[in-house]
Amino acid sequence: MSSSDFRKKNKIAETLAFPSSLFSLLFQPPLRSCFPSTLHSPPLPSPRTTKPLQAAALFASLRWASAWFSTLDAESLLAVAAAVEASTSLSSSSSSSETSSRTRKKTPTAAAPTSPSLFDEPTRSVSVIVPAYNEEQRLPLALDEALAFLDSRRDRLGPSFSFEVVIVDDGSSDGTSRVAEAYAKRRGGPDAVRLVRMEKNSGKGAAVRAGALGARGARLLMMDADGATKVSDLDRLDEALDALVAEELEKRRKRRKGASSGGGGAKVLASSSAAATTTTSTAATADAAAFAFASPALPPAWAIPAAALGSRAHLAPGVAAKRAAHRNFLMRGFRLLVSAVAGDSVKDTQCGFKLFTRSAARVLFGNQRLQRWCFDVELVHLATSRLESENESGEKSSGGGSVGSLKTSAVPLAEVAVNWQEIPGSKVRVSSILHMAFEMGAIMVGYGTGAWVARGEGELVEAAREFAGSSTREAKKVA
Repeated sequence: MSSSDFRKKNKIAETLAFPSSLFSLLFQPPLRSCFPSTLHSPPLPSPRTTKPLQAAALFASLRWASAWFSTLDAESLLAVAAAVEASTSLSSSSSSSETSSRTRKKTPTAAAPTSPSLFDEPTRSVSVIVPAYNEEQRLPLALDEALAFLDSRRDRLGPSFSFEVVIVDDGSSDGTSRVAEAYAKRRGGPDAVRLVRMEKNSGKGAAVRAGALGARGARLLMMDADGATKVSDLDRLDEALDALVAEELEKRRKRRKGASSGGGGAKVLASSSAAATTTTSTAATADAAAFAFASPALPPAWAIPAAALGSRAHLAPGVAAKRAAHRNFLMRGFRLLVSAVAGDSVKDTQCGFKLFTRSAARVLFGNQRLQRWCFDVELVHLATSRLESENESGEKSSGGGSVGSLKTSAVPLAEVAVNWQEIPGSKVRVSSILHMAFEMGAIMVGYGTGAWVARGEGELVEAAREFAGSSTREAKKVA
């Protein structure tokens, strides 16, 4: 061996000395044979030394994981608390909860809220949520197509249909906000197009949640800023959502009829808009009917939890999904991980084209913790989870067989084939699969161990109020 070869080998050994020692410290692999003494490898620690250090490393890892889960849970509750605080209907309603009253006292009630809240009743037929991160180039094409379609639908359905497009700038470093502001001015203010700015880049999941918690629509459409899915496919999602809502209303109607015939005297839902004219929901007027009551004794369509998910999984003829080879490889590997977390009920969880009723959005986005790649998988996991629902009068259920208090799936889902094409400029990389795998493991651990709890709508509001109140009290103590 020449002297130069020896120096190169010695340098490699010195570079690997610390990582190999750390690895041997934690796992005690047989590394001595890989680093002969002629290459000046450091001595491996004895078993007496490694066991305490292994225990310390494990304890530190568990503490970090616990803090990470708690942080995401706290950020989720704070986001919901902000939406609840901005809600005019919740802030004006009386509550017997002491925590709720203390939370309301800390906020002046004289001034009107400056931002909309998902926990108010809808004032638009549909809200289109568009998360955007450095999308200055691709955003205009997507907005032009979306606005053209929504304008044509308004012309077809008349004044009963209204919409808003909410662009959420996820801490972009380019001119994404300028593009959004230009469209808002062109449309005559925030009523048709408005911009929500994130202070820093927090991830697509965080951006979608921020837009959803401030939406005003009876239905919420989530779509990507690249325009990969045609907005006209909203008609397909609307039809599927109409079917889910109609099925759930029929179930409730039968339960009420059975309870009434048995002398149960089911309660009639009281609403501030109960005096509104009843409108029958049809496929042609789905958006107008979103505000209407299907029956004087039943909730409005927007208060029925349901979601229609766009899919690129070739569920029907005519779906033109075209992806590059590396993205098909990522999709197959991702599906294996998703099936372990959320099951096989949904074939394509990552399509960025999803439609939710307002009630479903409250439950799903209110419970969402993940902020980046796998928030879609978490939404599906939450939708298919079984939790203690609330009865139709808004009272928290304690379980049992009474009307509306059964332990049921949170949100019924329908998967709908849509047209999709790959748009250049995707931010998905091969390395992203590692982050995705970590987040899906977090879903299993978080909900499996009880670190994250899936709450019903009423329970979610109370938990957010209580958390906000306790945070305020802790901040006062520190001050």
